Amino acid sequence: QMQGKNLKRLQYRIQWDLDLLNFMKKIEKRRGVPVLWLGDLNVAHKRLDVYNYGAKHLLKQAGCTLEERESFSKQLEAGFVDIFRCLHPDAQGHYTYWSTRTRAREPNRGLRLDYFVGSSNLLGDHCNVTVKDSYMLPDQDGSDHCPIVLEMEVS
Repeated sequence: QMQGKNLKRLQYRIQWDLDLLNFMKKIEKRRGVPVLWLGDLNVAHKRLDVYNYGAKHLLKQAGCTLEERESFSKQLEAGFVDIFRCLHPDAQGHYTYWSTRTRAREPNRGLRLDYFVGSSNLLGDHCNVTVKDSYMLPDQDGSDHCPIVLEMEVS
């Protein structure tokens, strides 16, 4: 795992992203149903996913490098969607991680590192799953991350 400014495993991480994408595409095709993966993907994909976007040190910080962001973009360009961002394209200040070292949670100086990523047709009308909403529970203590929620209705 890459933590902080240690980017020794960056190329491994980029390859892991590609391997995960290929695996999910294979599962989606073999089963003929939409797929979903979720959790701490350790990437702050867009400017809205970072409280201090533009800070010079971010480009050298794990989870914020251009390579990681581009790798995540490739997953989305392959027919998958960041469900929270699709439902809330302009939402600001919705983070899932805050540094405990800098006590960043209360002033909401965070990053959105946790995601629900799914087949793009999960958000279409021709699916037996209806995505209702996706959001964070930032007031839940106990970790430097907060839970994320995906509300779905299966018919």
